[in-house]
Formats: sequence, C-alpha cells, structure tokens
Amino acid sequence: MGIFFIILLFFTDLAYILVKFCKEILMKNIRNVILSGLIGLIGLLPISLTAQYYRDQTKLLLSNSLYPSSAKDYFSHYNQDEIVSITLHEEFKIPEINVKFGDHVIPLFFDFGNNGNILITNAISDSIALSIQDTVPTYTPDGKVRAIVYDVVLPQFELLDSVYFNESATLADWSVFSTSPTNGIVGLKYFQNKRFTLSYRDGILAISSDTIPVNLTTDRASTFPIQVFENHPYGVYFEGEVNGERVLIYFDTGKSHSKMNESLFQASKIVSDKSGNFCADTVSIHFGNHHFEIYYPRVGIINRSTDCSDLVVGMEVGSDILYQFLITIDRTNDNNHLILH
Repeated sequence: MGIFFIILLFFTDLAYILVKFCKEILMKNIRNVILSGLIGLIGLLPISLTAQYYRDQTKLLLSNSLYPSSAKDYFSHYNQDEIVSITLHEEFKIPEINVKFGDHVIPLFFDFGNNGNILITNAISDSIALSIQDTVPTYTPDGKVRAIVYDVVLPQFELLDSVYFNESATLADWSVFSTSPTNGIVGLKYFQNKRFTLSYRDGILAISSDTIPVNLTTDRASTFPIQVFENHPYGVYFEGEVNGERVLIYFDTGKSHSKMNESLFQASKIVSDKSGNFCADTVSIHFGNHHFEIYYPRVGIINRSTDCSDLVVGMEVGSDILYQFLITIDRTNDNNHLILH
C-alpha cells in the first residue's frame, strides 16, 4: 500500500503540474510557465547541489598575453645540445627535469624554492642506490622545523650535462612536501654560473654558460636584479607592485598555487572556507612592464625571512601563474638577473 500510495501521489502531482502548464500557456503567460515548471521539478526530483568554494572564483585577468609571440626566437640563441624537454606534473603542473640514477630515468620537480642539494622521496628510494648517513631537520620558510628527514649520499646521478659522484642529498617522506606522492626535487643550486630560459608552455628548458645576448633584453622585456638573502641564496626575489604598493615578489616553481600576503588587504576583504583564505576583490599586479590582475586571489601569512629588505614579500608566484611567462635567469659572470620576456 505504501508504494502504491507514493506512485499515486507522484502522478497526481505530475497531473497537477501539466494542467497548470496548459492553463498558463492558454493565458500566454510565459513567465509563469517557466516558474511553474521549475517549482514542479524541484518538488518531484531530488537535486544534488555541488558546493561552490571560494577557490572556484579565482581568475587571472589579462588585458594582453604575458607570453611573447616570438618565444621560439629566444631559444635560437642556444645551441641545440643546450635545449632539453621538460614535463609538467600531471596533478600539480609543476615543471619536472629528468634525472638519471643508474639505469633509471626519473622526473624530479624543478623547484626554485629548494635551497639545498637534490632531494628524493620514499616514492623512489627503493629503486636507486643510496646510503643513509644521519637524520636532520628540514625547515619551513620562516625557520621553523617542518619534519625530520634523512641525510644520505647518492653514489652517482646525471643531471642535464653533468655527472655527480657521492653527492650529499636528502631523503624525505613525500607527505612532508606534498598531498600526493612525488619523486623529489632539484633546485637552483645546480644552475649556478649558468643562464637558463624556462618555458612551461613549450615544455623547454635551455641552459648555457654564456651571458644573455643584449638583443634579447628588448623593450618588451622586464629585467630585475635578483635580491639575495643569507638564508635563501638561490631564491628568486625581486621588486614588483601589488595595488601600487612596492613589495618583494618571490618566484616558486615548486608551488602549484600562487598566494598573496594577506597583510596587504583590509581584513573586511578576507573571506575563508574549506578551500582556503581569499581576497574578495580584484588585485592589480605589476612585474615591470608586465601587468595583470587576479580576481579573488588566494591569500595567507607569508613569513619569509628577508632581513636586509624593508619590503614585505607581497606574493609567492607559483606554477599556476608562471605558466604564463617566458623566464630567463642569468647567473653568469657575476650576474644575478631575472628577465621576463
């Protein structure tokens, strides 16, 4: 009886809706036709609503492309054997460089934020030769202990055109740095006295020992002296603007999502949910000649130690935005410059 009653009630409601539709159509009241249909459907059908998070509001707003149309011309100034292909991690879209350990070729994150030697995780440690030496702490950007990791020695590995023997390295659980299994990290320590150009879009990394040619620093390009800090000597820090205020900008290819310093915004503009903290506004950003805006940017506390600068770190620029740029870093002949082409 219960099932019969439910079926009868369903068809009774459906008949009522159809009669009401016909009546409205005869009265040629289109607005009520639509309204009646929506009310009827809501009453009859279960609807599953997907939660809307603040992160879904975030949008990069570009008046012009940040990526040069002649990008391939820049790579013509490198020799063919100086150009290698890179991949982007399937989930995080972070650039990866192939590293050879014995017979195994394994992609590791190319992370501007890594301040030390090569790091490998327990996701690949069973497949490569290593010897554990000691346990050591690893630190957050503000100097706090993040986790305890292993100091190890790698008998041999090949990175780009160089072979390293008995290199000190770090072995860590992948969960220390990531929400999903990752292989490891290679940082800018291995690019000293080099010039390199990185293109996310074209999947290219070009490396040379020669200083950048003058004709590649065009009027469109923005050139910045990279600021050096004692606790992060290889980091990419430079001056930019957020809403007209001079700040330090930090490029971090190892971050999947960019973040702005919440101290730059009024507290009333900060909104939060399970997806994080955001600024409920459109923010204007200048990197020299390059300008863009972000609607609903992700924000948070940025505690990077930049003791010899009177500027706050206003933005950590991750791979979600770095994808838009063609980036050159020149550290040849005592240079230390970032060029955005």
